[in-house]
Amino acid sequence: MEDKETLHFTIFGLNFTLHKKRYFALVMKVWLIMCVVLLVSVLGFSYEMTSADIPGGFIAGALFAYLLHIIIE
Repeated sequence: MEDKETLHFTIFGLNFTLHKKRYFALVMKVWLIMCVVLLVSVLGFSYEMTSADIPGGFIAGALFAYLLHIIIE
C-alpha cells in the first residue's frame, strides 16, 4: 500500500523518494538558517545584496534540504 506522505518520481531514469513532511520541515529550517547567515553578513560584514541572492537562496535551500533529506534517510 502506498503511503500518502511519500512521493516517488523519476528524472532522467533516476528514481527519487520524497517524504513530504520531513522534506518541508527541513526546507523551512534551511531557509531560516540561510536568512540568519545573510542577515549576519549584511549587518556584520557590510555585504551588499544582489538581485540573485533571494531567488538563488530559495533554489539552493530547497536543493540542500533535499540532499539532507537523502542523507538522513
